[in-house]
Amino acid sequence: MTDARAESLFDALRQGEILEDEDLVAAAEAFGIKTAAGISEADARVTVSLKTVEVLLAQNYVFALNELNLRQRLLSDRIAALEAGGIRYEGVHQRAIGYRRGSVVTQDSAMWVALRDTQPGEIPGEAKAAWQLAARPKVPKEARAFMAAAKSTRGAHDER
Repeated sequence: MTDARAESLFDALRQGEILEDEDLVAAAEAFGIKTAAGISEADARVTVSLKTVEVLLAQNYVFALNELNLRQRLLSDRIAALEAGGIRYEGVHQRAIGYRRGSVVTQDSAMWVALRDTQPGEIPGEAKAAWQLAARPKVPKEARAFMAAAKSTRGAHDER
């Protein structure tokens, strides 16, 4: 058998191709298995099949390792971005602006965190699925009653 023929058989095995019987015998001979040296043709096929399995396992190992390395790099990049971001304080909430998940705003002296990307008009305290109360100011009872009355009066003026 020529070296080129042996190399093509090895390539076929590496790529996981199923070889015909005569090719298996030729590959076995290329592997140094001599059927005339007391090894039957069936044993030669088993040996070549085991080599094929070894090649396939090695290929799968390399593929899995590459996949794990890629995922690890992606997760490392994501962690670095999250750690670099910290808290994104966006200031006092503005109705006309949509906010990104994780943005922190103040509304009525309270601090709110966006649970998801928000749309303009989703107001902290009203859009409960969009905002989480993070901190509430300590306000005396009398001041809360005054603020509630002022807010309801403001709402009445807005309706006019």
